[in-house]
Amino acid sequence: MSDTMRQYAWLELDAGVWHLTMRLTAEPSEAVRRWSELQPALAELAAEGWTVVRPYPRLPADNPREPVAGFGLTRLLS
Repeated sequence: MSDTMRQYAWLELDAGVWHLTMRLTAEPSEAVRRWSELQPALAELAAEGWTVVRPYPRLPADNPREPVAGFGLTRLLS
């Protein structure tokens, strides 16, 4: 058996800001970090060992400039 555990997080777009939360049902106000642009957020998180598990497509009422509304993320902890 491995001593490695998996950590989960969610990167979601709300009001033009990307919010990193540690619970699926967290509100944007509970974000542990925020970014104004997606690519710097993804690059920073990837450098920390986070991997995108699944992108979530935007709903028709969401911001049409972004093709996705969020991402499920995971990383290994030892």
